[in-house]
Amino acid sequence: MAPLQYVEVEQAPKAAAASAAHSHGRSPRSQAHALHGHPGGGGAAGSGGSWLASQEGRMVLWTGSMIACWYVLGTALGMYNKLVVGKDHGIGTRGAFPAPLLMSGVQFGFQALLAQLVFGTGLAQRSAPPMAWREWARLVLPNGAITGLDIGLSNKSLVYITMSFYTMCKSTTPLFLLLFAFIWRLEQPSWSLAGIVAIIVTGLLLLVEGEAKFDATGFALVMTAACMSGLRFTLTQVLLHGHGGQGGHSPFGGPLEVLRALTPVMSLTTLALSLATERLWETLPRSGYFSDAEGLAVTALLILVGAVIAFAMVLAEYEVIKQTSALTFMIAGIVKEILTIIAAVIAFGDPFGWLNGLGLAIAVGGVALFNLYKLRKLRLQAEAEASEIIVRPRRGSDAIGGGGGMGEGGLPAGGGSGPGAKAAAGGGGGDAALVLRRPGAAPGADAAGEEAPALESEPLLPGHAPPSHAWQR
Repeated sequence: MAPLQYVEVEQAPKAAAASAAHSHGRSPRSQAHALHGHPGGGGAAGSGGSWLASQEGRMVLWTGSMIACWYVLGTALGMYNKLVVGKDHGIGTRGAFPAPLLMSGVQFGFQALLAQLVFGTGLAQRSAPPMAWREWARLVLPNGAITGLDIGLSNKSLVYITMSFYTMCKSTTPLFLLLFAFIWRLEQPSWSLAGIVAIIVTGLLLLVEGEAKFDATGFALVMTAACMSGLRFTLTQVLLHGHGGQGGHSPFGGPLEVLRALTPVMSLTTLALSLATERLWETLPRSGYFSDAEGLAVTALLILVGAVIAFAMVLAEYEVIKQTSALTFMIAGIVKEILTIIAAVIAFGDPFGWLNGLGLAIAVGGVALFNLYKLRKLRLQAEAEASEIIVRPRRGSDAIGGGGGMGEGGLPAGGGSGPGAKAAAGGGGGDAALVLRRPGAAPGADAAGEEAPALESEPLLPGHAPPSHAWQR
């Protein structure tokens, strides 16, 4: 049975809905699509209106603008960090910033303050309840620490390697995601996954072989960061495995709440790593960024600019994730990496030969196959968990379903042969109501079904518009 999708439909006067469906020669299902603003159904803008003025048109424009912002801000942030910390770059005559991990840790602290400021001024409202300490230690602490290591080590690697090589290496994150998924038995080894791993590894080897400015330290740092990124995604899946009842929503709340929760832990983790490895007591006094008041002002400005760019980029990224499908986001991510490489080659003159191009194409192809594999798996899970709809008389009523045909102004009414029948196009019994039956329930056991409360408010009769909600295939 095909999965059933629950969609919102605007409430419309019954007579007007029936008249519009009849006059345009459309079925009630088409009328429901028209009310919802689907293309081909008239759209929310009305007859003759501009598609851009419709709800769907505005959503497409908004999503496109968020993807563009994500591209611009993500590429700008990577190039900005490379310009500040790269050993062959730097700001003015001060050279490269001497402590990339320190810079990242302070930037995370600024992002936490920005998120707190947005909530404090009332520009955004919290959507998640306060988290208990045990939940904080189980969810926030490991995610924040690993995310801090991921970003901190990524910035540290830019000291030694080119921006283009960094981006190409970071694109192999799914390799480590699969590795940890095998360790925690989230994925079962298969020939398909083995082939995907082999493709990504082949692409990575060609990238390393074709890199003209290969640096072992930088390569080790960026691959460790990619490993942390794969661990972060896998650990999140493990930690949230028991939270399926939340409807797929993050227990942290919205994107700002995620930032507010994670960035303090990210900051402390990265600052601790900086103190342990960057010998700040020796490097900072000798640096032009800390030798005088002007240097301190430049340092504060550099850190603040990076924090604001990162803050805006994360919000744009979350909005893209929220508004697009998984496949769209995956494709957008691959395109973003390619654009970043092109920008780095143009701006920094990074060498990029045919071997780099071949390795990148193979690695990206492996990542694309992995994304398609994950998407197919998610769809199969969704189909397996899809609820079925059955029709039965409302409690306390003796009416049973009967008749056939379509309701003139509404969606197909509940019909069939009575209490245990599945929903079908037809006339409803005088007091029929829709019921949800979970997978695994007995075919006739509608008593165990779950009633759809929004649909219970009005009988499903021919000539009646749906009471503000409808089910469609």
